[in-house]
Amino acid sequence: MILADTSDVAALIRAAFATQSVMTDPPPSARLEDSASVAATLAKGDGAVVAEAGQIIGAVLWEEKDGGLYIGRLSAHPAHRRLFASCGFMEVAMRAHPGYSAPTFVEMEKRLN
Repeated sequence: MILADTSDVAALIRAAFATQSVMTDPPPSARLEDSASVAATLAKGDGAVVAEAGQIIGAVLWEEKDGGLYIGRLSAHPAHRRLFASCGFMEVAMRAHPGYSAPTFVEMEKRLN
């Protein structure tokens, strides 16, 4: 991937999180991704991009955390979306961002045995 492509990846991430079925409070931090932040993450090897016929249709950014792989920016073009459960992911926890008492995001897990 060339650097110019990272702006397309960042745009896909922002678009994917902007079209949530239920808007969250606080708004997703994914909306702040830009070409530079995506390029820095991918340069570390902490992400992957999927393209089809020259169009970026999916992206994922990750980091190792607590002995597992934390996926923080799983994004798919609307025409290529499926449900997480159909891919083997399960909800494992509801968490709240700092300053919020009610859950603001869901942690999901997929066991690889």
